[in-house]
Amino acid sequence: MRYAMRAILLAVCLCLTSGSPAAWGEEAAAKKNTADENKAAAAAEAAQKDAQQKAKAAVAKQAAAQQAAAAAKNAAVAKKLKFIAQQRQAKQKAVKAKALGAVIFLQNGQAMRADQARKQLRNLYKVELAYANRICDMSPEQREQVAVAAVESIDVFMKKLSKKKKLRARGGGFINGQATLSVDQRATVQAEVKKLVDTNLRPEQAARYLEEITKRDKRFQQATVQFFVARIDEKLRLTEEQRTKLQKALEDNWREQYGQTVEVLMMNPQFVPQVSSGSLMAILDDYQKDVWRTLQRIGPQQVGIFGRGRVNEIVDDFELPEEEANAEPENGGADVLIEGGIDVLIE
Repeated sequence: MRYAMRAILLAVCLCLTSGSPAAWGEEAAAKKNTADENKAAAAAEAAQKDAQQKAKAAVAKQAAAQQAAAAAKNAAVAKKLKFIAQQRQAKQKAVKAKALGAVIFLQNGQAMRADQARKQLRNLYKVELAYANRICDMSPEQREQVAVAAVESIDVFMKKLSKKKKLRARGGGFINGQATLSVDQRATVQAEVKKLVDTNLRPEQAARYLEEITKRDKRFQQATVQFFVARIDEKLRLTEEQRTKLQKALEDNWREQYGQTVEVLMMNPQFVPQVSSGSLMAILDDYQKDVWRTLQRIGPQQVGIFGRGRVNEIVDDFELPEEEANAEPENGGADVLIEGGIDVLIE
């Protein structure tokens, strides 16, 4: 009896402390739900981290692919430039072998070998390219591209001078059919450099270069006219009114060839420029006209193909690819007979 009472009391205590069997089930279900929620949250967090890592990996992979593509493009450009340079060197060797021994006609009986002419022509290009570089602010890649193209342009120029054809020398240059080479070679080089700028640089760079060389040409024209007026005034003692009229007449009747006279006049103070007689005579008095007829006049001309045979020092150098030296002329080269104003034959 005593043991039965103890069992009953124990059961009552358990019921009071633990609740009913239904409560036990609810508690267990709640715990399970909490565990499931925690597990789901952990899984979601892991999935989010995995997605972030995959996104970072994708971005890194894309950046690496872009870098690889850029490197491949740069390598392709470098390879192309190298190939062009090698091809140019091969062509140049063949051209120089034929032209090295050729003598190029220069005014007043002076002669110059083709390799000497090439050296001076390169300097003319380098001067103009340095000017273009300062104006256009070329990138290193653009400088290299323009330099390679410039040497190819020089090769073409030299081919024109060394063609084995019957040429007529006139005014310090050649006339070969319709192709007249007896022009101011500095102007020719400037025109060729403009083509290089238009072809190899961005449009805004080419436009900036065109604007600057237009201003330069205008300044040169003004300076030349003022120089002509000063030289004529020195010989004829013009009045202020005559100087003004002469300057206007020269500006209104400007000839591009006038620029070729300046260098000769600067080195020969006894000469005066050959200008339009009609324009000048209209403003002179009788005494000045008589004096003018006694003066030594010199018209537009080029002293030598590249100036007076000087290799000018380059202040702001624009590097051109080095040319292969010591090329031997083919069949001993071709000679040209030097006689101003008569037919010459390159055999």
